[in-house]
Amino acid sequence: MKFVHTLTALMLYVTSYPCTADVGGIDVDATLRKMHQSDLRYSEYQMQHSEADNRLPQIGIPGSSVITVQEEKVFGKYYFRKARENLKVISDPVLDDYIKALGSRLIAHANNVYFPFNFFLTEDSTINASAFLGGNVRIHTGLVSFTENESQLAAVIAHEITHVTQRHVARFIEDAAARQNMTIGAVIGGIILTIINPAVGMAALQTTLGLNMQAQINYTRHDEFEADHIGIDLMYRAGFDPAQMAVLFGRMTSLSYRNIPQGLLTHPIPEVRVAEARSRAEKLPARTVREDPDYCFAKARIKARFSDMTGDRVIDFFKKSLNDKKNSCSRDSLLYGLALGYLADRNASKSKEVLDQISQSHKSSHFILDTRTDLYIMNNKPKEAVVMLAPKYELMPNNQTVVLNYAVALNAANQTDAAIKILKKFILKNPENVIAYEMLARNYRKQNRMYEYHVTMAEFHSRCGNFDRSNASIMQASRLARTKLEKAKLDAMVVRNEQTKISDKQFENR
Repeated sequence: MKFVHTLTALMLYVTSYPCTADVGGIDVDATLRKMHQSDLRYSEYQMQHSEADNRLPQIGIPGSSVITVQEEKVFGKYYFRKARENLKVISDPVLDDYIKALGSRLIAHANNVYFPFNFFLTEDSTINASAFLGGNVRIHTGLVSFTENESQLAAVIAHEITHVTQRHVARFIEDAAARQNMTIGAVIGGIILTIINPAVGMAALQTTLGLNMQAQINYTRHDEFEADHIGIDLMYRAGFDPAQMAVLFGRMTSLSYRNIPQGLLTHPIPEVRVAEARSRAEKLPARTVREDPDYCFAKARIKARFSDMTGDRVIDFFKKSLNDKKNSCSRDSLLYGLALGYLADRNASKSKEVLDQISQSHKSSHFILDTRTDLYIMNNKPKEAVVMLAPKYELMPNNQTVVLNYAVALNAANQTDAAIKILKKFILKNPENVIAYEMLARNYRKQNRMYEYHVTMAEFHSRCGNFDRSNASIMQASRLARTKLEKAKLDAMVVRNEQTKISDKQFENR
């Protein structure tokens, strides 16, 4: 496959082909055969081959009702593997950086934070967000598009953070398990299925749990009110406008839910919630509101890149938006969206012309940096992109937008050794970054270093939850292994893949 030079194209490649694969039962080497043929029970095998922190926790006897923080972290990792495998998780570096920065700003002011949070975007036009065990907070692109300012978006994220820190999800799972005399693992498996595939999952959840749906909704509403109250205080402490929670709720009450099954309404918004949110915000002392201008750039990027509009329609949309005096976003962000439209339409000169109109105060934004890199490479000027990005990399060697754009520019300029060096360094600190693995693998392939290529692709597929495909890449690498150490590394990778697959099966075959 021809190397994809622009980061935009590479990101779309990763996003367009979700982490799904079914190679099926690949016999990689003696390690895998030995594991499947062994008389060891899985728990004994796991004790021999895994570190304590990575072991799947005991999911309890029927009716057990305590989820520890350590268990919550492991269940959260399982959920995110399933999300990567089944949802359109957005692997866009600048959007990912933005949403994580927003989440981290709120987390810095939250209480009862016992583990790192994972904020991620999914390409989904519905106006929603959700929280799950282990600090996983999923934000739909439709929610970002619907909000009018960053405080409204922060209100929802603060609300979701509170669901985790107040252990609402954990308490619901514990209560459901106790009432139905089931294991916590069985309940978690049903809930994850619901989150991943609502149409199938709600039916499975109701069948598995035997829940009275009205009781479930009432229980959820109780937690929703608590999340509102604590979330308003949280967003206020983080420097956002707390009044915007009530404004957002008011806008949401005007939406029609007539075509949505009642069981899927995870965030019912009765008028009393709007009134209480407004009253609570009014009692807080006035303070300076700080909103990141990148919020509007993120909205523009989502509209241009993650909607159903083609390049020409994106151009028309942002041209009209620039003439709409009621638009709440900055002119610079709308110009940015227009530039992305021209870029998607392969009109590099027009895209640059529009991008150059953006004011000096925003030209250092990483959103602009990313698009300028695309333009340089589209115009066959990768060395100019390298010159632009090199000083940025010296200042921010661990920023994914800078690193990944720099690596793409270096590759396009045929400086693959340098690209490999910075990607390997980045992966050491960011071992779950799937785009970095994909890019590193393609650099190895360009150098015809096929052993390293297959090993890196195995790591990529493993982090996407494609363990069979990862094992297939390991098999390819094993044919090229040169030393006992390399073969031992491959053996360890197979063990890790199979261990995680078996752990996941404990949920899926509950």
